[in-house]
Amino acid sequence: MSKKPQLENSVVAFIDILGYKGLFKNKTKDEINDKIKELYDSFQKAKDKSKMNLDEKLIRTKLEKYIYWKILYFSDCILLSQVFFDEKKFYLSFSNIERMVANFQLEMVLNRFFIRGGLTLGDIAITKNFIADPALIDAHELENEKAVFPRIVLS
Repeated sequence: MSKKPQLENSVVAFIDILGYKGLFKNKTKDEINDKIKELYDSFQKAKDKSKMNLDEKLIRTKLEKYIYWKILYFSDCILLSQVFFDEKKFYLSFSNIERMVANFQLEMVLNRFFIRGGLTLGDIAITKNFIADPALIDAHELENEKAVFPRIVLS
């Protein structure tokens, strides 16, 4: 039986790909498949770079059991979240997700995709197939209302 979702203190980033609709409008199926592959490859590269850039000291001190993050892609959106179990671990979570967001932003720009987003602290309940939380709402509002240009806004 799978674990039921429950709210956890997290650093949450909501990222939107700008001009997404234009990537697919009036395109052939092959052109759309090529663009989907480009997007997917960009996401994977950014994710892999983020994993490689995790603080080696953190891993050597065996704190990795406290550091786990989730990445969800849906349509033109990316959700990154990392739980922090107590205030002492907060700086690790924030540092890691900040690096992930920077890697995503760089990788996407290098592949001609521009993004904007919001990064916030809050509670999130997230599993492989389920998301519910106030933090996602806050991060989405930051992305939608404050990050008008390609940038990531912190709250």
